[in-house]
Amino acid sequence: MIDLHMHTKYSDGSDSCIEILEKVQDRKLNVISITDHNTALAYEELEKIDIEKYYKEKIISGIELNTKVLNIPIEILRIWYRL
Repeated sequence: MIDLHMHTKYSDGSDSCIEILEKVQDRKLNVISITDHNTALAYEELEKIDIEKYYKEKIISGIELNTKVLNIPIEILRIWYRL
């Protein structure tokens, strides 16, 4: 199972990166992407921790961008994966 749309305390979520990793490991998710609004601070935090201590599966980088098109607010989910 995958979840490519989740938020941490760096946008409108309440969990730290470690809390997210522990939860998704418990739920047996195979692939995740943390997609905070307009920030990649979660990935800076992830670089400082031993991810495999909390989550053993695949993390794909992502972000959710807020913008406007024709003056209508929209959100764009951007996920990037390198083979």
